Amino acid sequence: MDRPLSKALRWLFLLLLTGFSAGCSEVVRQVDSMQQSSTAKTLTVGISRDDLISLMGQPKKRENYGRTEFLIYETNYLALTEAGRFTPVAVVNGKVTGWGQAYYAAVVKAQSAWDSKLN
Repeated sequence: MDRPLSKALRWLFLLLLTGFSAGCSEVVRQVDSMQQSSTAKTLTVGISRDDLISLMGQPKKRENYGRTEFLIYETNYLALTEAGRFTPVAVVNGKVTGWGQAYYAAVVKAQSAWDSKLN
């Protein structure tokens, strides 16, 4: 026969275990983004695209603007804005040329201006 307290403790344990396992993927994702953020601080202009991927892993997504390819990494999972969650790294002719939101915005703006001149 179960005592009421031990039955309640089992339910509490089960509830905590369920909540913990559901939150594990979120913790892993945050740890991954923290590792990528730390690694992003060691980037240097001129490293190869292959070296970038070796350091940072596969990007969350890729975008192309003219000759510039952006490999976009999640570096702050808990950021309040979408832009704050990601670090874009620019690659031209197989070499890193810059990174960060300001660099990304400048390239997109320049490409947009170039495209509008052609049309």
